[in-house]
Amino acid sequence: MTIRATQLFEWLTAVGIWLSANGFQVSHIIGGFCGGIARAMISKTGTRTERLFGGFTGSLFAVYLTPLIAWFFGVPDPAMVNAIAFAIGLLGMHIGEALLNLAKLYSRNPGKLKDDLREIVLRLIDKRD
Repeated sequence: MTIRATQLFEWLTAVGIWLSANGFQVSHIIGGFCGGIARAMISKTGTRTERLFGGFTGSLFAVYLTPLIAWFFGVPDPAMVNAIAFAIGLLGMHIGEALLNLAKLYSRNPGKLKDDLREIVLRLIDKRD
């Protein structure tokens, strides 16, 4: 089973139209994916699958956070918004890796999570400076 370039282009066009119809900015997805892939190519750790999955993680972060950050900072220029999506794609992969490492750490020692949460709450409640 081989896919010709025209079939791939038609498929990608259909996915882009579906995403746009459902309120997603395709440029944010592409920017986030490219940011995640750039981070995956730079990364020296993890398997190829883990690093490529980072591209998808970067895309998800970019899709959902780019409009919020652009609105918060009042960025009207579409080129700047796409640059923000790229940067969020890079950061999204780092955040995903950090959360995965935390999950691995706490899966080895589940009681540590309870102790750490208790310590954080006590620090927030404590009035000492």
